[in-house]
Amino acid sequence: MEQIGGLVLYDPERRWAPRAICRVEDWPYFFADGGLPASPPSAHAERMWDRAKEICAQCPALQECRRDTLGEEYGVWGGLDHHQRSLLRRKLVRNVRRWPRDQILAWGEHIHRLRKAGVSWSEIRLQSGRRPTAGGFLVDSYVEHLMAQPASTPKVVDLPLPEPAALPVRMAFPARPGFCGATWAATATGMT
Repeated sequence: MEQIGGLVLYDPERRWAPRAICRVEDWPYFFADGGLPASPPSAHAERMWDRAKEICAQCPALQECRRDTLGEEYGVWGGLDHHQRSLLRRKLVRNVRRWPRDQILAWGEHIHRLRKAGVSWSEIRLQSGRRPTAGGFLVDSYVEHLMAQPASTPKVVDLPLPEPAALPVRMAFPARPGFCGATWAATATGMT
């Protein structure tokens, strides 16, 4: 779960899903055919989606679902059909520059890590609803923030070291009955 302070950016694992009412409702309401994401739905799809939205309105996971499914291309998620989510994604691109600075940096850091890990822009958009235009701005803002930070110089700290214990000049062999040091040396070198 990606967070900034106490605010959850989004939950890519969708841990809220077991609480969602749609798990036990009739799926055709949520995925009725009709229209492309960028265009309004057909009248039939609109009726089906209206029923799905009524179900969503009662769902205890509505806010988390809406937050985490903005990138979904089809169906009703978080009480929004794909046309409504498409409009929100476009609006997001325009509004991202007005977000609070800490939110910009948090999203920028997260997307930056995903990109460095090789995650494609299409996968990022699907997971978070952030298009490359908005995502690029967020990442650029984060990188600029990093570059503006003063370079930290490592501080050398002298730690007191313990004094070494005095070693005896000559260490004696342990006492073993019937054992002679010369025999040990001869046995160890294979000379017996």
